Amino acid sequence: MAELATGYGGRGPGEARAVLKKPQDNDNSLVGRNAVVAEEGGKGSFTLGPTDTDDVTDAQSNGGRLTMVVPDQGPEGEGTLAIPTSVAMVKGTKHEEAAKKLIDFLVSRQTEQKLLEMKFARWSVRGGDPTSGEPLKAVEVDYKAAAAIAPVAEREGTAILEGRAVEGAPK
Repeated sequence: MAELATGYGGRGPGEARAVLKKPQDNDNSLVGRNAVVAEEGGKGSFTLGPTDTDDVTDAQSNGGRLTMVVPDQGPEGEGTLAIPTSVAMVKGTKHEEAAKKLIDFLVSRQTEQKLLEMKFARWSVRGGDPTSGEPLKAVEVDYKAAAAIAPVAEREGTAILEGRAVEGAPK
């Protein structure tokens, strides 16, 4: 649901609602998970669909015939949504030294390289695409605004995708 929250936070609820309604207006299929989009796309059931890089990689490794296109990477594009991952230590933990070692391991070049080799990640936070060296052009996101609007975005986005009316929204 992070995609919904960033859409609502960045473009505003009105534009986000319009984007969510377009697939239904055009008689497109809606499925519940990114992995289903990639799997069905790889089988030829769908012509295109939004999904995550790890789901594309998984579908491809299982014989799926699909190509990943990263949106808005050209000179005029605003970038694609990149959802960062994070790690944190709980303040006052009883195992502070062990927690620090784990954090150091998780953010190390070696761990990142392993994730890239396993194709769980496609771009290095230290230098872009490991094959071409091209950096990923990511859209600017106000993550605090996205977090603040996330409950509304999830509730409204789910209602729209399920074909239900959104209370208080223009029809």
